[in-house]
Amino acid sequence: IGVRLVGSEMCIRDRYKERVADIMYFARGGRRVTMYSRESGEIELYCSLVEIYRVLITEGFHYINQSVLINISYITNIKKNLAKVGNGKYIEISRNRRALIINKFCETLK
Repeated sequence: IGVRLVGSEMCIRDRYKERVADIMYFARGGRRVTMYSRESGEIELYCSLVEIYRVLITEGFHYINQSVLINISYITNIKKNLAKVGNGKYIEISRNRRALIINKFCETLK
């Protein structure tokens, strides 16, 4: 088993366990995926974003562009085509996902 949820934790190939609520986003770079976590910082993983998305689809994670899967609750601001994440970084929102991301972000503000 590659990626799975165990309670409120995400387990990746039995090597990493991270609370889902602490994960800000995942970014793909080549064959690797980097997980950005509030508690653990950056962790490099050898799995696909598709695998991760299938596990976290019900946990508030959405593709913001082809290479980034983001936890909507960590978006602090949206300006034009950029989303500001809790760690202060800006991530580009693709045109075809912009409306969805803005709607999901607005839902978190209610």
